[in-house]
Amino acid sequence: MVLHSKGRKHDDAAAADHVAEDLLRMFGVLVDEAHEICQLPLPSLNYLQHDGSAASTGTMADLARPA
Repeated sequence: MVLHSKGRKHDDAAAADHVAEDLLRMFGVLVDEAHEICQLPLPSLNYLQHDGSAASTGTMADLARPA
């Protein structure tokens, strides 16, 4: 597995980005686009504090919008 093969010196965030890029590529996303997507900040999940349910707070598109 990629996360374990690099050893402890490998940066965890970089490893997660690499795995995410590889997954996007497996789903057909182009290399440059996958890299660009993985460089975006994670969306805010503050709206989930209402009742803990993503289903009652909006759509998946809302997750992609930066706070």
